[in-house]
Amino acid sequence: MVTNTLGQQAVPAYVEASRPKAPVPFDGGNWGEVWDRERLKDLSVPKLGPSDWRPIPHDQFVGMAENALESSGFRVSDSVNYVGLSRESAKKRVPDLPKYGRFLTMFGITHKDILPDVAGISWEMALVQSCDMSIALGGLFGKRVQVCSNGMFNADYSFRRKHTKGVDPSNMGEFTPVDDLLKNMIANVQQCAELEVTRMNKYKETECTQDDARFLIIEAVKNGVIAKAHVLDVLEHFNNPEHVEFKEDNVWSLENAFTSFGRGRSLFDQGQKMSNLTKIIDQRFYSEEAEDKSTQLATTF
Repeated sequence: MVTNTLGQQAVPAYVEASRPKAPVPFDGGNWGEVWDRERLKDLSVPKLGPSDWRPIPHDQFVGMAENALESSGFRVSDSVNYVGLSRESAKKRVPDLPKYGRFLTMFGITHKDILPDVAGISWEMALVQSCDMSIALGGLFGKRVQVCSNGMFNADYSFRRKHTKGVDPSNMGEFTPVDDLLKNMIANVQQCAELEVTRMNKYKETECTQDDARFLIIEAVKNGVIAKAHVLDVLEHFNNPEHVEFKEDNVWSLENAFTSFGRGRSLFDQGQKMSNLTKIIDQRFYSEEAEDKSTQLATTF
């Protein structure tokens, strides 16, 4: 629970929305490149492939999201666009596979009536998809912790949809069902933001012991959040955080130990990994159906 100086419950503030800052571009390393918005128009879209496959130009997907956000009263930052190489294995099904086939776009967003103003937090939306058949169309909404510029975006999928003919029934490049998915996602943003604020405050109030941390890190390995070779790296970030905001032994600090460790790693699957991490944490600390923690032995490193 958030409280003010009098000990009364505080309600998240809603302020006049200014144009948000764009997410800080993340070093793509060997998994992607950062492109500006105009350059997205140069991306080629395959014309060959399965008869029921409907790849959508990424520039069009981004434009649809921008229009849907702005028509709902959101202010939208410039986009940050990541472009990754196509998977070579897709050439068997897509003979005219382009060089670049995996895409991620992120926006900062604000809204004077819908999104709460929380110190140290910015709200963002992300779009993912591919034209090499490796990533479904997806929209994510979530937060970024501003205290550390580690590029990590904590979000859940609002929708995922395969590039089947259902996304473009007319086969005329209109993609009307995709527009409907985006509008439905935006309609649920306020509820998602309020739930995220509640979750964040709950994490800050919940103690995380060494046994808790070790157990959760191992569960993260089992669920594909991190590789087993990096177990000690995450534990080190928890025990010796880079920022004073994460020095408390609570669940919030542990979550940020994962995000601190994650810098430099591919963003294309980051949303799913962070969603998996949230489920692991909630099962450990908050699920009424969870097994009593006293019977769960932490793994000793």
